[in-house]
Amino acid sequence: MDYISSESEIGKLIEEADLIIGAGITAYEGVLRRKPVIVVGDYGLGGLVTPDTFRKHYNNRFRGKINGVRNESFSLENLEKEIYKSFNLTFQELQMMSNQTITLQNI
Repeated sequence: MDYISSESEIGKLIEEADLIIGAGITAYEGVLRRKPVIVVGDYGLGGLVTPDTFRKHYNNRFRGKINGVRNESFSLENLEKEIYKSFNLTFQELQMMSNQTITLQNI
């Protein structure tokens, strides 16, 4: 595991990534940059961010499972399923979520 010391480093790594697995600002930045994002955070496995789940994850601040409990555990098999689902997201879906993020920023 490497320590990332600056926001510019995070942005560069997100740009280079094919898939983001994370929470909070990292997940948010991933959506903004049109990357598939799987939310895993303090509240467990939130799952793949899709056009249908985007608003719920956004309102939950990308912290994990919607209505989850702090430090909720999850199986690696469930994470693996979410990774496979991420392969089916289209560029148009990723673009739509990115646009929603920009719209919500301006409200």
